[in-house]
Amino acid sequence: MNLRCAILLATLPTLATFGQEPAKPSEPPASDPHVLFPVVGLKIQCPKGFTNADKFHGFMLLEKAASIMLVRMAGPYSEISKGFEPRTMLASGMRLNSKESIKIDGVAGVLMSVSQRTADVEFSKWMVVVGDEKRTLMLLATFPAVLADEFSAPLKKIILAAKIDDSAVKTAQPKVGFSITPSPTLKPFPAATAMGKALAYSIGGKAHPEDPGSPIFIASPDVSERAIRDRLAFATKRMTQQTRKTNVSKILWTKPIKIDGLDGFESFAEAQHGEAALPLVIYQVVLFTDSSYYVLQGRVNADGSKEWLPVFQAMARSFKRDPKPAPVPSDTK
Repeated sequence: MNLRCAILLATLPTLATFGQEPAKPSEPPASDPHVLFPVVGLKIQCPKGFTNADKFHGFMLLEKAASIMLVRMAGPYSEISKGFEPRTMLASGMRLNSKESIKIDGVAGVLMSVSQRTADVEFSKWMVVVGDEKRTLMLLATFPAVLADEFSAPLKKIILAAKIDDSAVKTAQPKVGFSITPSPTLKPFPAATAMGKALAYSIGGKAHPEDPGSPIFIASPDVSERAIRDRLAFATKRMTQQTRKTNVSKILWTKPIKIDGLDGFESFAEAQHGEAALPLVIYQVVLFTDSSYYVLQGRVNADGSKEWLPVFQAMARSFKRDPKPAPVPSDTK
């Protein structure tokens, strides 16, 4: 099971819109209009009117549902780029309109035009993916299709003018806004925080466990700000959005649950992975806020169901949001 792909696809279906506390981007020198996001290793200009996003690395303009999101994946571009083929993207609800070769700071990659419909709104995206054999970088500019005249050209220009700066990647200390108490046998996969502000755990903290049925657990926030009307239907559909090689064949049960004061649903499903149809089981919890949600998922070889289901349930129940910063006292003088 490719942990990077699992994390990426846990985030991508929600990128049409956006919304805990991020690692603060570095302020640029007065002579440099680019803002450095150290955990991602990218410098990019902030579009006029946009502000720093709180649930992903990048910028947002909340009132117009426009954003630029930055993602870093610790893996070879040659492998990860396979996930951006038309059929794979369509399975995640994205339609590939065009694709061309480009370079960012001399690093080769592609520029893609993508469409995605979310909550009855059609969104357009410019997606840049570049990299080498060590890491892959993604820049995703998103805006409502009806506002293409306002945002398409300027956001495309900004992401194509991004600069790569890996100098602070290893020392950056990002925050994701929530915590999970892991099982002693599962170790954190640190690069997950650069792939959509997620927490991920695997045996030995490996992104590529040798056994594709090895247990992994991923917790990620939705990057949107939207109320979910039919929460049960949403949680059910969310269970089916797995990696390109994983197919959910049957949802065995779904139950209401409450964790950290948030209502949601926990589900358990059977799935198959890869050409050999390796039997897997997937445990999922979706927790809803008034205008967003969190997804917690654990998956393992079906033979490990009895051993790992209680572990995944305990990890999900340990989910806790970071306390909100205390308000700054007003000057009463």
